[in-house]
Amino acid sequence: MGYDAALAFNDSRHRDRVIGLTEGPLEAARLGPPFCAVMGKFLHYEQAKWCKVFDRVVLAMQNDDASTGVAEKTASLLDIMNIPLEVIKPPDEFKDFGEMHPDQVTPILEDILK
Repeated sequence: MGYDAALAFNDSRHRDRVIGLTEGPLEAARLGPPFCAVMGKFLHYEQAKWCKVFDRVVLAMQNDDASTGVAEKTASLLDIMNIPLEVIKPPDEFKDFGEMHPDQVTPILEDILK
């Protein structure tokens, strides 16, 4: 789990290079590589620079009010760097992906990591 795992995940792919971002480590652990925890509510410029080696970023949001601001700020920052962003959210009955069973997460990941 983490940045190195995201790099290794992409080394075995023959598609676009993707990194996933989550707010905390439990969500990153549930989603697995290529997801990394931002360890806070916002992606900072120094963290965003590390995303430049990837073709796109997938932001795994939480189902709370603060996440809307997170998505907007992250989108703005990555747009400046010309890095495409895709935003995903768990189903409404879950606060975040960390609350979901792995069997519930797999179909979501298969769709976005094709």
